[in-house]
Amino acid sequence: MCDDAKVYNEKIRPLYARMEPYRSVTQADLTEDEKAKIAVLTAEIRLKSLNVMRKYVEEHPDSYFVISTLRGALAFIPLEEIEQLYNRMEEPVQNSYGGKNVAAFLRNAKGLIPGSVAPEIEGTDINGKIFCLENLKGKYIILDF
Repeated sequence: MCDDAKVYNEKIRPLYARMEPYRSVTQADLTEDEKAKIAVLTAEIRLKSLNVMRKYVEEHPDSYFVISTLRGALAFIPLEEIEQLYNRMEEPVQNSYGGKNVAAFLRNAKGLIPGSVAPEIEGTDINGKIFCLENLKGKYIILDF
């Protein structure tokens, strides 16, 4: 394990240690009150661990380990904040394999924000006709996946 990972894990470990009593328990063994308590604890731990991650990214913009911590939090952090954290990283980190993956995620996700221009989509409609989203510009459409 690299030194950066050790430092980060030392900060994170106490948070996750709070879940230790529940690791061997199944949902069926818990009362509704216990399930609610675990849900609150899980949310609290996630929030605190995200704060540790944010601070770590800010303090170590030259660390390649930062990319893996950021990638692990993509589903839990608003897109704008991911972009801000990414932009704080030094150029060699941004240009690394993981950095390029985060950049690609940001590019792709920006097209999915409500009110933004949709990414180019080409497909087949229910009648088997090929369509291009660009040709539907200005029309109301429903996408059913």
